[in-house]
Amino acid sequence: HDVIAGLESFNRSVSHDLRGPLGGITGVSRLAREALERGDADAAGRYLRAIAAQAEASSQLVGSLLALARVSEVDLAPQPLELDGFVRETLEHIRLAQPAGARLPVTLNPLPRVHADPELLRQVYVNLVGNALKFSGEAASPQIELGACEQDGQQVLYVRDNGVGFDAERAQGLFEPFRRLHGGQRFQGSGVGLSIVKRIVERHGGRVWAQSQPDAGATFFFSLGCR
Repeated sequence: HDVIAGLESFNRSVSHDLRGPLGGITGVSRLAREALERGDADAAGRYLRAIAAQAEASSQLVGSLLALARVSEVDLAPQPLELDGFVRETLEHIRLAQPAGARLPVTLNPLPRVHADPELLRQVYVNLVGNALKFSGEAASPQIELGACEQDGQQVLYVRDNGVGFDAERAQGLFEPFRRLHGGQRFQGSGVGLSIVKRIVERHGGRVWAQSQPDAGATFFFSLGCR
């Protein structure tokens, strides 16, 4: 079922997200050529910038497809991890990727020791924190909280933000590849990050889910079944 659903999402992505930019590149290339033929360098420059932007978007989408495939293929190598230090190190990596001088609005609560593949788990936090940063960016004072709790006798990790949130009835679609609840204009992205999170968590024998309301932030929970 998961494989078929993934293939259906892939087909949608190729037909819409890839085919659209490629068609745009073709059309705008023709306009750029016509502008050059009539000696309009300014118009040709605008068209070339548009071509470059569309080509970059297509390249990012292909990169996302490859990242999603690699998650399923890489060998799992779980080991004991002290999450406090591990997550602090991951947050520093994320901070360094932000604009110079940018501060991460993150509160880090005590975290437990877990058994997980460090490289794959790092991708989980990078994607979840990256999502939280993106969707809380419009808040007057963005706030992101990382921590752990216990639910039904199980250790659960979470990433919470005070961003735009989403309709809880649509939460299931969040983890489908290339599904973007907010569209691609307001918030940029390929719609693959949460699919990667889901695959990594499930490969560890755990599960991932989300709770939210529109304009009331979102919390992403995940468990790790590895021992």
